[in-house]
Amino acid sequence: MTITELIKEGEEFRDSIGDSTHGIGKIQDSSIFYLWVERVVRYLGQTVPKDISIERFMHYSNQINPIHCSKSSFEGLLNILRAVEELPDVVTADDLVHRM
Repeated sequence: MTITELIKEGEEFRDSIGDSTHGIGKIQDSSIFYLWVERVVRYLGQTVPKDISIERFMHYSNQINPIHCSKSSFEGLLNILRAVEELPDVVTADDLVHRM
């Protein structure tokens, strides 16, 4: 599995979220969503270990309720993956502290 495939799967989840009048919808199969989250976390752990993206992805994914979510809230997860795809070098929290 590649990061491009994970991004594509995530975009499919985002696009499948049913819209209501308030922009809130539901992920149709939450078990597949959680499997996708675990795949992403494992992928990031294997390819960019100790990178800040892992903690951020886990934080944002924990904020999503598959029964009551919006497409825009899902976009944060996808943006983390897109950033790793574009800039794959590991960035740790220590790296950020030392650069400031």
